[in-house]
Amino acid sequence: YSVLYVEDEPLIAMDAEAMLRELGCEKLTVVMTFEDARLAIQDNRFDLAVMDINLGGGKTSLPLVGPLKLAGTRVVLASGYNSGRAEDDTI
Repeated sequence: YSVLYVEDEPLIAMDAEAMLRELGCEKLTVVMTFEDARLAIQDNRFDLAVMDINLGGGKTSLPLVGPLKLAGTRVVLASGYNSGRAEDDTI
């Protein structure tokens, strides 16, 4: 499988990368910013995207969901926050 993993916290990204590789991801792209994720989506096709919702600096990964779904990518959104920081965005 080709997987895009978007996470702005370096330690979480490293742990998740190791787990995804252990699970057998054939192609894994790990990015830490909205812009890097946008460029990765523009240049690649993914079977699965696992994305942190809140990416720091007031950015969220939610605007990336539409282009991924249009390309046939399954999307999993995750967050360590429960404060509703992204509640105004539409998926």
